[in-house]
Amino acid sequence: MKILFDLINLQHFIGGAATYTYKVLSALCDRKNSGLEILGLFDSRKHFVKIYDFEDLCRHKNIRLVDVNQYENIAQIVSKESVDSFFIGCGQYYHTYNLEGIRCHSVIVIHDLYDFEINDNRFPDIIVDPALMTKKHYLKVWYYNLLRIKKNYVKDYSNIISFCSLPNVDVVTVSEYTKHALMYYLPQLIKNYSVLYSPEKVVSRKGNVENAVLKDIIESKKIYYLVVSANRRLKNARFVIDTFEKITESNNDMFLLTINYPSKLYKNHITCSLLSESDLEYAYENAYALIFPSLEEGFGYPPLEAMKYGTPVICSNVCSMPDIYEDSILYFSPFYNNDLFYKIQLLERMRDKYVESALLQYNKIRIRQENDLSKLIDTIVPQ
Repeated sequence: MKILFDLINLQHFIGGAATYTYKVLSALCDRKNSGLEILGLFDSRKHFVKIYDFEDLCRHKNIRLVDVNQYENIAQIVSKESVDSFFIGCGQYYHTYNLEGIRCHSVIVIHDLYDFEINDNRFPDIIVDPALMTKKHYLKVWYYNLLRIKKNYVKDYSNIISFCSLPNVDVVTVSEYTKHALMYYLPQLIKNYSVLYSPEKVVSRKGNVENAVLKDIIESKKIYYLVVSANRRLKNARFVIDTFEKITESNNDMFLLTINYPSKLYKNHITCSLLSESDLEYAYENAYALIFPSLEEGFGYPPLEAMKYGTPVICSNVCSMPDIYEDSILYFSPFYNNDLFYKIQLLERMRDKYVESALLQYNKIRIRQENDLSKLIDTIVPQ
């Protein structure tokens, strides 16, 4: 059997989708036998990101790279290479590619409907953080508003909708939330969606902390709350930074650590540069709690990454998080500062309970992740 495996979205995107696709590719390679051949679909006009070395993986696993630009369309690749199954790891990034005429069995994964939701909820207007807003960002907000007035902000997903509608195509989502987002925004797509959780992210930790700022925090035994991906506006870090300043007025021993935020805003606010995967694990493990104020998530890895160490989580109550994490964490509205303030105070009184519930929920989700990854591989490689 010959599998055409999507590597295109990994060439220009870093985040949960990259983690997801790398894990699926690794699992597929682990199941690889003499009767299974994997072709890696890539785009020579783009550059591979370096969060994962896919080129190295392809060399070691004997995966032959196929350049989409050497063919008229993907259907021609499928036909010429006699492909039996085509896997797209992040479907929403395929809106610019020609998906017509693909007749082999195909699996497409939709992680979220980001474009629809930020337009619907006017996030470009809401999230205006002066520390993150360059002239380019302000121009982008103006451009979003102009497109919204003209009713054409959302990218053209017509080719993806047509592709997903085909009987030979299985559509997979990573959460019940994304499944229902598809039902809400794309009601014309009548499909039985499979909800399969994103696979667990496994990281090999080094024996020591490399980042000097993080090392000092851990060695000095500072009590800190953690916010990750603080440079990305939809992660809503400024909301936490502003709220936490109120906490420090009455508790000077509490610190807020933001990863990759550009500047320190007050005494008990600590910021450090982007951490390696190994150092990020140490940051999760030693945090008093993770605060995850994100406004848009199809699955949301960080709470799970923290819960692995029994680190309590205070999390935004929107999108997929309440569905996945249930009552194992504390939720707050990402639009009400006083709600976050209250939940931080509440955690200090009930931390032991949320340490225990974090570990229990992590193990529950991990078992489902293992089972769902196996189901996904079975879907990509039908018997």
